[in-house]
Amino acid sequence: MAATDNKLTICSVGDLMICDSPLYASVGVGSRYSAIREELLRSLRTDFAGADLVIGNFETVVHDPRDRSLKETQMCCPESVVRDLRDAGFSVLNLANNHCMQHGTDGFRNTRAACEKYGIKPIGVRDEEPCILELNGVRLALLSLCIHLEWYEPDHILYEDRIDRILGEVKELRSRDADLVIIVSVHWGDEFAAHPSNAQIALAHRLVDDGADVILGHHSHVCQGTEAYKGAVIAYSQGNFISDMVPKMCRQTEILRLTVTQDSKQKQIRYEVLPCLAGADDIPRRAEGEWVNARRAELEDALAGRFSDDDYWTMIRRNHAAAHNSFKSFFKKNVGSYQLRVSSRMLIEFAGRKLKRLRGTSTDGRVSSMDPVIIKILREEE
Repeated sequence: MAATDNKLTICSVGDLMICDSPLYASVGVGSRYSAIREELLRSLRTDFAGADLVIGNFETVVHDPRDRSLKETQMCCPESVVRDLRDAGFSVLNLANNHCMQHGTDGFRNTRAACEKYGIKPIGVRDEEPCILELNGVRLALLSLCIHLEWYEPDHILYEDRIDRILGEVKELRSRDADLVIIVSVHWGDEFAAHPSNAQIALAHRLVDDGADVILGHHSHVCQGTEAYKGAVIAYSQGNFISDMVPKMCRQTEILRLTVTQDSKQKQIRYEVLPCLAGADDIPRRAEGEWVNARRAELEDALAGRFSDDDYWTMIRRNHAAAHNSFKSFFKKNVGSYQLRVSSRMLIEFAGRKLKRLRGTSTDGRVSSMDPVIIKILREEE
C-alpha cells in the first residue's frame, strides 16, 4: 500500500464475469475457475501492486444453483470468488449492472453480503448513501448507476437505476465539499459498441460539469477509450477484464491507473491506461496492440461529433454480427465440450430464434436503446 500523504493510487478494471456467461455455460470461466485460479490471482496481485484502491464491475451473482440447467448455471459463482478478489487486491465492487438480478433478489442480497463479509465495499445498492472513504489524506465519494432495461426483476429492482438521483447526489456532494474526489461508476451503452453514443457523451460531460471527477464506464464488453475533460477522467468503457467471451474485441482490455494528488491549493488527477489481452486461458495480461490506438482515434471522432446516431447503430449491428459469428464458430468447434443438457437446450433455442426470423417475428437485432431516457432527463435538468 502506498504511504505518501495526500497522494492516492487507484486501479480500475471493467467487467468481472467470473462465471459461465450465457453462451458458454458449462465451458466458461466458472467451470474452469479452479484450473486458472492460482495463476489468475498471482497475475492480479502483480498488476495491482502499490494501489491504494482497486475497483471493478462485478457482473457475477453469488448464487448456489438449484440444478444444472442452462438458466441456473449462468452468471453465478460461489462466495469464495469474492474472497479471492479481495485477496487479489479488490476493495470496491460495483453491483449495479444488467446481470445483478439474474438470480432474483436473493442472488443480489447474497452478492452484497459476500462483499461485506470479505471486507469489499459494494456500491450501486438502491437508495444507499454514497460510499465515503478517506485514504492517504484524500477523501473519496463513490456512486454507481445502471442505465439498462431490467429484464429479470423489473418490479423488485435493488440497484440504483435513476439518472436524476445520481445527478442530484453529485451536485449535492460537490456543493458541500470542493476537495472531495467524486467517482461515478456507470453501467450504460450497448453491447459490442466500440465507441460511446452521443447521449452517453452528453451524460458524461453533464456529470463532470455537476462535479464528478472520475467516470468509470462498462457494459459494452469492448474498450472505448478514455477522455480528459475539464480536469476529470472519463473511461467510457473498460471492456471485459475477466470473461469467457471469445470475440477478439471482447478480449482486449485494460487497467486504468489513476493518481490523485491533493494539497491545500488544488487536487489533480492523472491517468495511465495499461492495455491487457485475455489469452486462451481467459487470464488478462499486459499487452500492447494496434487496437489501442484505433480505439482512441474512434473515441476522438465520437467526441468531435463525427458519428451520427444512425452511424452508431450501424456500428452496433456490424459488431453484433461479428460477435455472433465468432460464437457460432466456437460452438461448432467445441460442442462436444459442453454438457449435453446445456448444448441440447442451446440448439433448441437457436432453432427457435431461426424459425422466428423465417416467420418475420424475430426481435433479434432490435436493441432497446436507453439513449432517449438519458436525453429526456438531461433536458429536464437544464
